[in-house]
Amino acid sequence: MWTRGSRAAMNSTARIIKEAISLHQRGEIDKAEQSYRRVLQEEPYNADALHLLGLICHQRGNSTKAVDLIRQALASNARQPVFHFNLANILDSLGTADTALHHYKQVIELDPANADAHYRMGNIYRKQNRYDKAVGSYKAAVDIRPDFAFALNNLGAACKACGNYSAAVEYFRRAAALLPESAESKNNLGMALVDCGDIDEALVCFRTALSIKPGLVPALVNLGKELMLQGEHPDAEQCLAQALKYKPDHTIAHNNLLVCKNYSPETSPARIYSEHLLWAHSHAAQFTENAVSRPNYISDKRIRVGYVSPDFYHHPVAYFISPVLKNHNHVQYEIFCYSDVLHEDEVTEECKKHADTWRSTAGLSDSELSARICDDNIHILIDLTGHLAGNRLLAFARKPAKVQISYLGYPCTTGLSAMDYYLTDSILDAAGDEPYYSESLIRLPGCFCCYAPPANAPGAGPLPFRQNGFITFGSLHNLARLNPAVLDVWADLLKEIAGSRLLIFRTGITRHTYERLHAYFARKGIESSRIEISGSCDTNYLFLYNKIDIALDTFPWSGHTTACEALWMGVPVVTLCGNRHAGRMVTSIVSSLGMDFLATESTRGYIHTTKLLARDPDRLESVRAGLRETMSGSSLCDGRRFIVGYERALRSTLE
Repeated sequence: MWTRGSRAAMNSTARIIKEAISLHQRGEIDKAEQSYRRVLQEEPYNADALHLLGLICHQRGNSTKAVDLIRQALASNARQPVFHFNLANILDSLGTADTALHHYKQVIELDPANADAHYRMGNIYRKQNRYDKAVGSYKAAVDIRPDFAFALNNLGAACKACGNYSAAVEYFRRAAALLPESAESKNNLGMALVDCGDIDEALVCFRTALSIKPGLVPALVNLGKELMLQGEHPDAEQCLAQALKYKPDHTIAHNNLLVCKNYSPETSPARIYSEHLLWAHSHAAQFTENAVSRPNYISDKRIRVGYVSPDFYHHPVAYFISPVLKNHNHVQYEIFCYSDVLHEDEVTEECKKHADTWRSTAGLSDSELSARICDDNIHILIDLTGHLAGNRLLAFARKPAKVQISYLGYPCTTGLSAMDYYLTDSILDAAGDEPYYSESLIRLPGCFCCYAPPANAPGAGPLPFRQNGFITFGSLHNLARLNPAVLDVWADLLKEIAGSRLLIFRTGITRHTYERLHAYFARKGIESSRIEISGSCDTNYLFLYNKIDIALDTFPWSGHTTACEALWMGVPVVTLCGNRHAGRMVTSIVSSLGMDFLATESTRGYIHTTKLLARDPDRLESVRAGLRETMSGSSLCDGRRFIVGYERALRSTLE
């Protein structure tokens, strides 16, 4: 028998534990456990044996017992950092993050140079969306151990989440240098470079990641998305389709593939519709089938309307939804906004003013968001995103509200059987377009939207032609809209209008895209000096419209936000009324202004109308002088007038 004070016994105990640790490290768990238990039979309060037996219990899946044993070890020796560290790890795995944080802090108090404790604290803060705290913890880990690649990588991710993109690039770059064979680190760096607008280097990073690991789905998705945004649709579709082959349940890859198909003139409305149904079947059917029918009883209380969006900030969706929020009848309607905005701005604050209840939902899962909406007893739930980035369609698939509507953000069906209605107008979706929607169409009177002009818009300048002596056409569209059919028409216009120029502006344009566009026009016989392509602007980009005489719309996906901005700046927009909702948005806009002559039915008509305008500078000058006043007095910018028909449409869904 050993006595606790016996030096011989202590030496014997230390020897047994040392041998047991060796067994433990070799994977001979049973023998190691027997040795630890043997020590505890003689010394029930032996902290080392309690701690190590706790680790074996955790390895065997009995984490609750492990926690109990390590706490007993701490009762015997509370100043042993490794006890606190391993207890914190187990508590974190059990989901008791706050208690785990307490023990990591104990580790750091006892051992300030413990980089792993700082790192794991950062991981918990990051999971809790406490990114500022995460940044501090990761920085401490990296300060202690500058070559701590995983801490550098996670520090980059935390900085990215805080909106500090330049710092994110720095840390991801350091991590990638330490992990030259890590495809994931190259992909992370690429994503941060996208945030900083360095698309050229980002594409290199994604391709490097795929050269290391060809099946890395996140890199395939990121590369596909960026190629799509540069207008390289075939390569983009190939990347996204390949991602789905590796991971068929990757909803983001599939979302981007749908968006890419919407940009293609070759993809028919019927094909687009079937692709959306496939998405819903692949990703949403399981949730819709298990959805509970919700009665949403309405007595004499207000109708509860919920808006779901990641775009309640300086974003095109906000320009069109803010007049709706501002003008709702709050006597009859109670407005809820479910906002996934991570970095709020002054637009967010303005939207908040007009909501009865504001829910910040970033970080909630689709299931958690759906439950929150159910708890709020929303009568009408409105999706503002469709299949675009940050969408919550899988929350809608769970049918958290009796009536669900898709509106504004995405010019196409969602494909969801759980989405009841789609808000449109009679120009966007004429009679006969119903077969291309899984939703029932509700046509608003007049235009489908209401526009809030930007407060920072400069005044409309004089007609550029008067100073230049030549017509300048302009496009500030998303580059994904500049497909070969569009570029062909623009090249024909430049040939038809002697001396005319074309200004193309878009932030994030790559060197490859710049060269590709110039080469395209060169093949059409257009001198490079007549094409100005830029991705940077020294001031508010709206000033660029003071360099443009006529704005050119795109097809088959028209640019209604860009059109509204151009018109507000006095620049007429020529559009081609297409064969789908996405291609008719600008037609609806100009029709609401009484300027139907700007909407054409064919590429020949598009060229003819543009030529007539280009050869009549007096008319251009007259239009420019009066456009802002025309818009200001129109229904397009009259939220009070718009909301009457809009609310009538909402109420009809409950009848």
